[in-house]
Amino acid sequence: MNTEPTKISKLIEYAYPSSTTATKNGYGKTGCWFVSLYKTIDKRIEIVKFFSDKKQAEDFAETMPEPYNWMHKFHN
Repeated sequence: MNTEPTKISKLIEYAYPSSTTATKNGYGKTGCWFVSLYKTIDKRIEIVKFFSDKKQAEDFAETMPEPYNWMHKFHN
């Protein structure tokens, strides 16, 4: 049995215009950036906040204590 704590990491992601993620969150015409938390490289556990601007997403992510997950994800 693995008793090590699960490591949580943060990731800044982009959802393209008309993607399901952008559309469901009011950014269907413009696309959006968002900050999310991951348990493992492919296991998102939460989308924390949406932004229309990448710099805003980066600034917000810097306030969070979790380390970065440097995987790049783009959502069509």
